[in-house]
This record gives sequence, C-alpha cells and structure tokens, in this order.
Amino acid sequence: MQQNANVALTTIHCVREKDSPSSPYLWPAAVVINESSLSVTVVSPLQVNDRVVIQNNLQAGQSAPIPSSVGVMSFQFDPDMGKTDVVLVVALWQKHDTPGNVVDAGFNAFISTLHDAIQSNLIHLADPNTRDTTINAIKMTVQSGVTSAIENSLSLVQKGEVAAKLLTLDSLVDNTSQALASLDPTSFTLTLGGDFGGRLLSYGDSGTPGNVSDPVVVGFGGWGDFKFLFAGLRRIYAVNQQGQLLSYGDSGTPGNVSDPVVVGFGGWLDFKFLFAGLGRIYAVNEQGQLLSYGDSGTPGNVSDPVVVGFGGWADFKFLFAGSDRIYAVNQQGQLLSYGDNGTPGNVSDPVVVGFGGWLDFKFLFGGGGRIYAAENALSPDHNYEIDCTLQVAAATCVPEQNAVNAASQTVQSIKSGIASLQAQETKAIGPEKLTLLKLIQELETTKLEPAEASLEKANEALAACRARSSSSEELSTAPVDVIAKR
Repeated sequence: MQQNANVALTTIHCVREKDSPSSPYLWPAAVVINESSLSVTVVSPLQVNDRVVIQNNLQAGQSAPIPSSVGVMSFQFDPDMGKTDVVLVVALWQKHDTPGNVVDAGFNAFISTLHDAIQSNLIHLADPNTRDTTINAIKMTVQSGVTSAIENSLSLVQKGEVAAKLLTLDSLVDNTSQALASLDPTSFTLTLGGDFGGRLLSYGDSGTPGNVSDPVVVGFGGWGDFKFLFAGLRRIYAVNQQGQLLSYGDSGTPGNVSDPVVVGFGGWLDFKFLFAGLGRIYAVNEQGQLLSYGDSGTPGNVSDPVVVGFGGWADFKFLFAGSDRIYAVNQQGQLLSYGDNGTPGNVSDPVVVGFGGWLDFKFLFGGGGRIYAAENALSPDHNYEIDCTLQVAAATCVPEQNAVNAASQTVQSIKSGIASLQAQETKAIGPEKLTLLKLIQELETTKLEPAEASLEKANEALAACRARSSSSEELSTAPVDVIAKR
C-alpha cells in the first residue's frame, strides 16, 4: 500500500552568527532511493524558491519559521515494493549580491550533480567498507559542480567586479546530511556551521590493544573551561580557575550532574597532572613525581600526599587512572595503559590501547570502566540548528503525486543535460562555443521552461487534492451535530 511521506524543515535557530545583518537561505533536498529498482529521485523546492531568505537580520539567540515552500518535501513510497531509503541534504547560504540567474545555475547544479553522483555510486554506498569514502567523494563532486556552475554563469564584467571586491557573492555557511534509517514518523535536529567543541565524550575500553570504542556524547558543552577534570568513584572532580578542587555527583543520566562541593581549598592549580584512582587522588608535581592523596569525601578532607612514582611522570600529555590501570598519552598521541598493583614503583610496562589522535583533547580521564574525553572549546563564526520532522500517512492523491514525480524527473533530466553542455561550453572555443551556447539557450527555452511550468501545475494540482482530502478528513471526524449545522 502506498504511503505519503513529508520531510519538513520547520524552524531555524541561530546559535552564533558573526555577519550582521545576516540573510540566510536554504537549499534542501530529500534523496529517495528504492533498493529494489535502484532508482534515485531528488525531491527539492522549485527553482523559484531557491533563494527565499528565512529572516533578514537573523541574529544569535533568535529563531524563525522556515516557509513550507522551501522546507517541505513530499514523496510517496510503497513498502510492498522494496525498502526505501531517504537521505536529507541541506546547504545553508548567506545572501549577498549574487545575481539571481547565477543562484539558479548553482541550485540546478546542486540538484543534478547530487542525483547523478548518488545514482552512479549506489553500490559503493551500500558497502560499509567504502561508504564513508564514497560519501566524501559525492560531497566533493556536488561542491565542484555548484562552484563551476556559479563561476560559468558570471559574465566577464561580473567576474571583474568580484575580483575588484565590488560584487560579493553569496557565501556557503555549511552543508550537512541526515540518513533516515527507517521511514517511521520522527523528529530530529540538523546542525550547520562550526563546532563549539567542549563536549564530554565517553569511550569503552575492553583492555585489549587498539580496542577503544567510538565515543558517545555524554556532556553537551562547557567542559573545556576547567583547569583539571577527572573522575572518581561515582564522582567527577574539577579544578576551577581559583584553584579549588570541586566534587560533582553523577547519577549516570544526561544533564544530571549535581552542584559542586569544595573538597580542596586551594593550591590545586600547581600540578602538572591531577586524576583519581580507586579511593585515591593522584597528582604529578613539578619534579615529575607521582603523588597519592586519600579522600574520605568530606569538604577539605584530602590527606597529605604519599610519593608512589619517583620521576618521569611529567613527560606525558595526559595521565589518568582507570579500573586498576593508569593511562597515559605520550607525545606521539598514543594511549598507553599501565598495570598498577598499588605498591611504589610497581607500574608495569605500557600496552598501546589507542593508536593516535589522543593529543587533540582538552581533558582525558577514566571512570567506571569508561574513558572520558573533553574537547577543546571552539568559537565558530556561524552555528545554526534546524528542527525537522518526518511524517508518514496512508497515500492520497496518488495520480497527482505520480504526475509530480514524473514532471520532477523530466526537469531533473533536462537540467542534467544542460549542465553537461555548460561544462563542454566552458572548454570550447570559436564556432563550437557559439553552437553550444545556442543549443543551451534552445533547451532552456523550448524544453526546460515548459517542463518547469508542467511541474508547477502538477504541484498545484497535488496541493489542491491534499487540501480537499484534509477537508474531507475533518468532516469525517467531526461530531454529528456539527456536521448537521454545516
């Protein structure tokens, strides 16, 4: 049985924006892939809506609704005819002075190159061993296609104005994609722009070389602001900029961390490393000695230290304890694991359990059989979040939707042919160049314009059908006395 699906971008939230005034607009596309027929359809806004500014002067902390003419993409699928995959691709732009026809050329290239790149790489996308590489290659192909289309559509005068900084082209803020694993109704959020960092990540460690798992985000920001950060037994310790040792309770659920208790009153900024073991707090002083403090859990109770390591402990980038292990990150970025049976000088030779990249974090510590890492806090120029939904219902207006699909495929095919000719035209010279330009103009006038007009009429018919269906549903569910009054 056929189903209707709507992918909707509903609201944009400006988290950070350096440009003022800002005028953001979106290029969204829902890529629909049928695994049985290996067909690819790209559902996108009409070209006339390829530069609809969501809100002028949208500033940090503000939100704005996304017009349905841009944000809503509808398609039909039949679960009985094979699995359907959907990938939502979104590009966020800032409007400046790009001529309208140049924006149109870039948008058409975005849709056509996205379609063609995915269609020609379906086998590689289905293979987990080549998927990530293929996705990156597709991104580069689409980016190159859009850039070329924009450059090729600028006149010589406009190119001169760009070079002289008299014409500022629209700027790409970021692009992202979201694969919808199943076509079940859901809500999700897209993030575009630079990363704020400062997240708290959690890694699993089974104790074998190179085994460390992919991270899970357990803290959403702000963890890069402390001087030290480490875990104890059901506690998280931090040293603030005043040199106080703070202790936080943690029940294990997101965002649950308690208000801190001050358990050390000062001087904790002086150490090279500070971390907790089983009922102990370890520190490395300026002489490279490893010190051990007792902690009974009451404010200001920390004991005098005992020297348990006699030197060389200051040479690491990170040093922290796990369950009966001491972890270190060397200058090559490897994560090392040392056994510790609790007696002075007993520490074993290290095992390399992480093969690189561990130098990039602000904090690294262990707790409860996990390894935690806090990213460095970043300050991106732009950061936006977009609220999205996927809605699925029994199909209505099937003929109208089929007409839209057919018209959309026709438009995409013509645009793809024009883009191919435009690529040839940029390399041609003399009479060949003039011939190609004439052919492109004829296709745009005699083929593309009528096809887009047919697509617009098909969309209008589909919208009218859905409006009638919605009205009928309201009548069928209304109370009997209300129907009688009507």
